Amino acid sequence: MRILATADLHYNVRRGVAPTRRLAAEIVAAAPDALLLVGDCAANDLDILEQCLHLFDRLRAPKFYVPGNHELWVGRHGDSLRRYEHELPAAAGRCGFDCLDAGPRLVGDVGFVGSIGWYDYAFADPVIEVPARFYQAKVGPGAAGQFAEHRGLLGDDLSDRARGVIARWMDGVHVRLGVDDAAFLDRLLDRLDAHLREVSVRAERIVVATHHLPFAELLPRNCAEPPPNHRTLGGSDNWSFADAYMGSPRIGELIRRFDKVRWALSAHSHWPARATVNGIDAINIGSGYHQKRFVTIEV
Repeated sequence: MRILATADLHYNVRRGVAPTRRLAAEIVAAAPDALLLVGDCAANDLDILEQCLHLFDRLRAPKFYVPGNHELWVGRHGDSLRRYEHELPAAAGRCGFDCLDAGPRLVGDVGFVGSIGWYDYAFADPVIEVPARFYQAKVGPGAAGQFAEHRGLLGDDLSDRARGVIARWMDGVHVRLGVDDAAFLDRLLDRLDAHLREVSVRAERIVVATHHLPFAELLPRNCAEPPPNHRTLGGSDNWSFADAYMGSPRIGELIRRFDKVRWALSAHSHWPARATVNGIDAINIGSGYHQKRFVTIEV
């Protein structure tokens, strides 16, 4: 079985429209035996998400979808949990995709399991010396003073390097879960565990797809060829601030407990990476705003 996987198409972003259409045409022409879309196909607007998914209408093979964090963007008065639990699976279904967060699927003897995954700040880069409270607020120390709701985070414990981090993680503005990040991750891991148990009874091999990263080996800072200046002084500390939101090692710990898992696909960082972790072929697809990529795995 030949599986193609792509992610981070960001079809709502103008500069991503034409590259996404070209990539979709290439994937359809390749006629894989299954297709995986691993999150961030679009953002707030479900109509745009469906337009993106419909680009693959001509592909007559099982098609699987996993949401990304951008697809939970609903604005200050929306409900991201409702979006995740109900609206995204329904939208995927209308376009001929199975949302793996809603349940695992079996193609022959290959199981497909998926989850958006999430973050708990465990991947935060200690080098930039940002205290945990800023990760929880999703705002860097250098930016906190610009927002009335975050000024109380400032204190005498901040190093000069931490004060130089002026980044924000925009999930803090657009995602409304009604629970904190740790609680949401707990909920997702319970569901992922149940789905892995369910499919392990029937499958000989399992492919897991999570939008967020399950293994530290896939973090940009740990790649053999990390993004330029990812961990050097200066503006790159703002990129390093984002590491806290790349995923969680708890996702990987769960995946490793199931010996039928052979592949773990992820995305989110926009930087390609590959590692073997406890015999699992872990792949970060590495698609991004400018350049769209897909990977092929032979199962």
